[in-house]
Amino acid sequence: MKRIVTVLALLLGAAVPAVAQPEPSASEIAAVRELLEVSRTRENFIRAMELGMEQGGMGEMTPEVRRVLREFMDEHFRYDEMEPEFIQMYAELYTEDEIRGMTAFYRTPLGQRMIETLPELSAASQSIVQQRLQAVMPELIQRIMQAMQEPAPRSRER
Repeated sequence: MKRIVTVLALLLGAAVPAVAQPEPSASEIAAVRELLEVSRTRENFIRAMELGMEQGGMGEMTPEVRRVLREFMDEHFRYDEMEPEFIQMYAELYTEDEIRGMTAFYRTPLGQRMIETLPELSAASQSIVQQRLQAVMPELIQRIMQAMQEPAPRSRER
């Protein structure tokens, strides 16, 4: 079942055309960096991975397993290497004013509470979706297989 999900994810990823996005301005980069710092993205990224693994069937991790995971993450998912992609993502999705507004919110007590609970919220949401997806995966696969067998509609030429 996991293999099928992986294949579907790869197929869907390949179907999305790559579109060149404009580079963020220096001001946008600074605003996003501030947001990433205030929202503790680096720490929450690792915590989300730990929770995902725990909920993915590993159970509660021992200190040794956590150490190995963190070393692995430091080796293969270096935040410093990923940060430019995070900056690009935020710059594409939000205006600079929206980014600054989020930063201001995250500086509030409620914003800090959201930051603290975001990894748990994300992991729980993923678990809910994964459970539902497993239940309906055969139907999804059947529909995709059927769609792939149908001839593509012909476009009209002008």
